[in-house]
Amino acid sequence: MTIDIDSARAQLDTAFAPWVRALGASVESLSSEGARLHLPFSNSLCRADGIICGQALMTLVDTCSVFSSWGALGEFRNITTVDQNTSFLRPVVGKAVIADGRIRKAGKTLIFPEVHLFAEGDDRLVAHGTSTFAILPGTLQAP
Repeated sequence: MTIDIDSARAQLDTAFAPWVRALGASVESLSSEGARLHLPFSNSLCRADGIICGQALMTLVDTCSVFSSWGALGEFRNITTVDQNTSFLRPVVGKAVIADGRIRKAGKTLIFPEVHLFAEGDDRLVAHGTSTFAILPGTLQAP
């Protein structure tokens, strides 16, 4: 299956758990260099004090890491999270979140994405995430 923005968007609708899709993230770009995702602001993602919760941001890091990995691999491979670390640097209140993902290193069995999160319209880093994914046999079925 060819990696392009339309096939990536279709994979978002089929390859992820329903609760991940319910966050409302969208794939803005995907290439061999990485991926960019957009998470629209929603009160349903917020803690009681109006801050987008860490669970939503970590899910965005993980999802962007998957797309960045697929872009680097050039196909929709079966991969699974081995490790993830997210450092939260500042809160996001009332704004969408942009995830910019890149691959730090890609091997035969492991791939290492890195994701930076920003509040839309603000170039200050909100969170920084690193992950390790195992590359499994096989590719995903076309949606």
